[in-house]
Amino acid sequence: TCNAASQSGCPIQIRTSPSPSAMSEGKDDYDPDEISPYSTVMIDLAKILLEVTELCPDLKIHLSCWNGKVEHMNALLLTFPENIWIGFDATVSFTKAKVVHECAFEIPLEKVLLESGKATTIHSKFTKAKGREAFCHPGLIPFIAESLAEKKSSALGITPEQLARSAAVNTVLLYNI
Repeated sequence: TCNAASQSGCPIQIRTSPSPSAMSEGKDDYDPDEISPYSTVMIDLAKILLEVTELCPDLKIHLSCWNGKVEHMNALLLTFPENIWIGFDATVSFTKAKVVHECAFEIPLEKVLLESGKATTIHSKFTKAKGREAFCHPGLIPFIAESLAEKKSSALGITPEQLARSAAVNTVLLYNI
């Protein structure tokens, strides 16, 4: 699949699960020597990407709806600088999504993508305004750009418009559209 995608110039899309925050929820018996399912996923992802990009060095990879840790995101971007783009969905608007906020702050503009995400991931502003009538759709992308820009702007003064433009350029580059 990766070989075919690389040969045809199509990117692959990968969505990792579980998130690191899901691992800490409801765990009273934390064992520091135990490797978490999240860590196993990150290790496996890195191994697979090393293998695949060795065989298909031009393969483009979209890590969709990123919810991993900032150190893993940065390590992947450093290891695969020409291959990986990171997508953010409405999770970046959630108050308790601190792990995603850290990633939003760190992500280079030339690697950011904006996504509507899964049907149950609805931007917090929209949920507050519409309540049970809220639903996920691509029209919420500007709100996601706004939330992501808020996380970056404290250091860089990035506006939602600048962030959205960068993400649009990245989408065109990644998907050859």
